[in-house]
Amino acid sequence: MTTITLTGDYGSKPYKASGLAAGTLIDAENASWTQDNDGSDGSPYPFMVYDSPGAILDGGTINGKVDMTGDWRDVYNDGNSAGIRTEGTPGVVIRDWHITNTWDAVRVSWDSPNFLIEDVWVTNARDDAVENDRLQTGTIRDSLFDGVFGGISVDPSSSSPVDGHNNTVTLDGVLMRMQSFLYEGEMTHSSMIKTDSATDGELTPNLRFINTVFAIEDVEHHSYRSMQDAWNNTVESRGNVFLNLSDTPLPDDYPMPPEGWTVLQGQAARDYWQEAKTEWIERHSGEEGITPDSPATEQPIAEQPPVAEQPPLAAEPASFNGVSFKGSSDGETIIGNGLDNIIDGANGNDVVKGSAGNDVIRGNDGVDKLWGGSGNDTFLLERLGDSRENGGVDTIMDFAAGDKIKLSAIDANRDLTGDQAFHLIQGDFSDAPGQLKVSYDAGSDTTVVSGNVDTDVQAEFTLWLHGEVNLTSGDLVL
Repeated sequence: MTTITLTGDYGSKPYKASGLAAGTLIDAENASWTQDNDGSDGSPYPFMVYDSPGAILDGGTINGKVDMTGDWRDVYNDGNSAGIRTEGTPGVVIRDWHITNTWDAVRVSWDSPNFLIEDVWVTNARDDAVENDRLQTGTIRDSLFDGVFGGISVDPSSSSPVDGHNNTVTLDGVLMRMQSFLYEGEMTHSSMIKTDSATDGELTPNLRFINTVFAIEDVEHHSYRSMQDAWNNTVESRGNVFLNLSDTPLPDDYPMPPEGWTVLQGQAARDYWQEAKTEWIERHSGEEGITPDSPATEQPIAEQPPVAEQPPLAAEPASFNGVSFKGSSDGETIIGNGLDNIIDGANGNDVVKGSAGNDVIRGNDGVDKLWGGSGNDTFLLERLGDSRENGGVDTIMDFAAGDKIKLSAIDANRDLTGDQAFHLIQGDFSDAPGQLKVSYDAGSDTTVVSGNVDTDVQAEFTLWLHGEVNLTSGDLVL
């Protein structure tokens, strides 16, 4: 077995590994990182492992600095982030970590099925303890999630749907306490399992609950629907306990758990939780990353370039006040307001139109159409998934002199440590990573920008520009 040993405090310097030998052990027992969901000045993904089948991520501490008091939407607009992120890593094992004060604690992203998360202690997750929005089979075992807004997310975006109904997610010996945070002006939390909102749970994986404890603070918490979907998709349930920590009884319309769950409320529930939590911490004291004094698939079909559309009319009303705006999970039209706006379309097939300012525009997930409007605008791609043929290609409809395409947030070579820049080439890709090419398709009147980050000759991201645009290195931030 290949072993990589990490020691010391990495601060905001992220660790990223890619293309490791199968079964590589990353021993981060004596290492720590700082996490911040504001990617402009922090470390939104402090620990990343890509394209490394069977990798064992042995932790390790991640101390987040995510805002715990602001409204959920405002914090989300700062950046959608995670303490640990895996992609292209089937059979990954994530164990013995302590992760605190992050957005998502663990994110198991594309092509990482049959994952195992065990002996992980999460405190104060502003969103999900574990995000598995690709609906992959996996197991979460013997872990303490103490104070999370959302529990386990199996909720893919409507713009990049996946069908997980033949997969199975198992929770075995998990202790999960939901914690209320400010959400749409109210103090509440989400559900323990966040299921597919686009199809009302039809694509939700099978769920197994074994010797697991769920504890809620707010009996009128967000997303009853998700919990009912979770119960409807339960295929095994035994030895579990459901705790209502408040003194307000569960309402008549609450989605009650199925057989295999014992329900306790009020003081009895609080006593049970405290005893279970204390026993877990004592049992895990001294393990890597955990100390007793720690603070508490169906592939999408590739799209064709869009037919030319007229640029936005100046009379269109603005969608928001202020400088920044981030969309919802639905496809929507977002109109700038004449300031130097920062607009993120988020999850959905969006139309984003800047106005008179020098705007920064990101389509994010989905098939997005982007206008900068007047001003010197920057079109931003922060990751490969923002615009790629198997997940939704974005189109810049009005690229003009003075505008920029910013790709510097994307690591152009996963085989090297650090953040590598793309370099512009003439002709086709070779087998060298980090290449960026620009071509023109006369049939669709589309300029195509594509980038390669590995050693094959296929593009890992593609961006379209309407019309024939003579892009040079001066138009690109690499």
